[in-house]
Amino acid sequence: MTEVRPTSGRLGLPGQHDVPTTSGPKVLSPIAAICFLFLAVSTGDFATYLLKVAGLARLKPIVVDAGLYKLIFVFPLSLLFSRDLFDKSFWIFRKGSWKWICGLATVEGIVLLIPPVQPAVSALFAFHTIIVAPPVEEIVRTVVMRPLVSRWGDFWGIVVTSGLTALMHPAPKLVIVQAFALSIMLLYTKYSITSTALAHSLMNAICVLVGGIKPS
Repeated sequence: MTEVRPTSGRLGLPGQHDVPTTSGPKVLSPIAAICFLFLAVSTGDFATYLLKVAGLARLKPIVVDAGLYKLIFVFPLSLLFSRDLFDKSFWIFRKGSWKWICGLATVEGIVLLIPPVQPAVSALFAFHTIIVAPPVEEIVRTVVMRPLVSRWGDFWGIVVTSGLTALMHPAPKLVIVQAFALSIMLLYTKYSITSTALAHSLMNAICVLVGGIKPS
């Protein structure tokens, strides 16, 4: 069963109140949330290792490059740490989300004007970054940020979550602005994974559009 708990409005963000929490499983401790994040980040290397040991390295482009390992490992891991992720409150497209989605797309376009130039990517990686990564990574962001905001407040919850999720990427400094924007949107939309994942997907699609697809 889901209950509603106000967040005390520490940042005064409109719409951030009445954040869904569960009356069943307890909210993770900040340490548990950070441990979960690092486990989630390590799943790519773990999948690569398993394929190598099993003599299936030829499947790496499909399993790793296309991001299918995230569905195999990260999604179940998220459910293990936060069993209420299937609660409908996390999957509602919140009113006003389109404004955030357009705003974040604009932010992405501005950031891409700053060097270095966005590189071209493979078709499989484009699929990974536009289709697979956004919903899975926003699930991860939700699992991590809820306990941090609950224990440390909105400001530090956003700062720490944004910094840690930026570290999930090969070049953290190139995505830190986007990480902050997505974290703020997630809090504003009352942890709507659907809304934030759509914004994330559009931002990544803009990157792919600017950089282009490598010839096969």
